[in-house]
Amino acid sequence: MTATHSVKCAAAGALVVALAAACGGASHPPAGSKHPKAAPISAAAQLTIAQASSIFTAFLPKFEQLASNPSAASQLTTGPETAIETFLAGRAGPAPGTLTGERFLVPALTGYPRWFLAVGSATTQQGFLFVMVQQSGGAPWHEAAELYDLSSPVQIVPDLGAAGFTGSSVASPVAADDTSLTNEPSALSAAYARYLNDGGRGKSFLPGAYTTGYVKSDRQFASGAAAEGWRYADRQSASGLPAYGLALPAGDGAIVLFYTKDTASWTATSASAVIPSSTSSSLDAPPAEFLSRLGITAARAGLRVTATSYDENLALVGPAGAEGMVIVVNVGKVFKLNKS
Repeated sequence: MTATHSVKCAAAGALVVALAAACGGASHPPAGSKHPKAAPISAAAQLTIAQASSIFTAFLPKFEQLASNPSAASQLTTGPETAIETFLAGRAGPAPGTLTGERFLVPALTGYPRWFLAVGSATTQQGFLFVMVQQSGGAPWHEAAELYDLSSPVQIVPDLGAAGFTGSSVASPVAADDTSLTNEPSALSAAYARYLNDGGRGKSFLPGAYTTGYVKSDRQFASGAAAEGWRYADRQSASGLPAYGLALPAGDGAIVLFYTKDTASWTATSASAVIPSSTSSSLDAPPAEFLSRLGITAARAGLRVTATSYDENLALVGPAGAEGMVIVVNVGKVFKLNKS
């Protein structure tokens, strides 16, 4: 795959589209949580680390070929990743290449769907985290999420190390309705969307690149868009998709991957609104690739361009009463464009 994404850069790793580079690192203080409630079905369903490694080793080379064979997306991916890979013709993220320093975090799950995390560093000095999911016994394994951090080399790996995941391990999963946490994993999507839509008000999330920085970046884009003859808006909503969580090794926190839905729009205020002619990391105007895909070569008053993305977020979540949650990574991937 080729790296074909644009950006809320530096301060906010939000909208990732077929353009420049995704962004951002954040500070990562410790967080806390509680161990899960598992519902065993069959001990034979529990994955070993060796099995997870074998599954991922077979998956990655095929995943790398999606750029030349985008029709294979549904065979290798699931949920939002299938929509993203299909829309971007298999170019939904930077190419991992051969990963080094691989580690596997395997939940202690004896029922289905079962899943695991595969983490490693790419030859391009980027950190990657994959979520692999199997829906039922004997079903194929599919990728449900792919996180990466392009602003800080191999950042995801040290993030997990700082959280206590120093190597491959079988870990305790966190139940979707675990009320011992600051936020139940299943409620994180709505909580984060509400926080961003409210301009970062409230204390649910700690300051960082993907919280206060994201909000600041949005304001800058709105101001820049006005100067270019556009009105810019960015609204988040809950995704209704599963969250994947693991208890931290120390037993005092959880790391949770969850999704939000992001809708960014640009509305031309006149026929003289700027039409970008080249790739840019700014969202002051609709990215040139968006306009090209939509067949737009000139503006008109009221022209509206909308990009819809799934944001894949990695959070450190504390126990109930903790100071707040940390968003470690936010990677947004466009899966739909519209004009009106």
